[in-house]
Amino acid sequence: MSELQQLMEKQAALRQQIASLRSGEKSLAIEVIQQMMIEFDLSLSDIARPRSTTTPALVRRRPVSVKYRDDQGHQWTGRGHTPNWLKEAIANGKTLEDFLIK
Repeated sequence: MSELQQLMEKQAALRQQIASLRSGEKSLAIEVIQQMMIEFDLSLSDIARPRSTTTPALVRRRPVSVKYRDDQGHQWTGRGHTPNWLKEAIANGKTLEDFLIK
């Protein structure tokens, strides 16, 4: 048997031991928590984390104003990939400043 195979077998045995120990400790933790809940007359709502009343930062983002516009109504905020209409115009000799909204 190769050294790699031996190590892999040891690893599998250790994973099994870890899972067994974790399960036992988890059961013990549940018992301790239940005893403390009885002792201090606590309910699940007493120990549950309160939900945040504020919305996540990503949801609260404000819209970004448009910074570039062409005569055909195409718009771009200046964020993200440069749109094709703008790439084509720049390739045809225009500059980014030509589309800047003042």
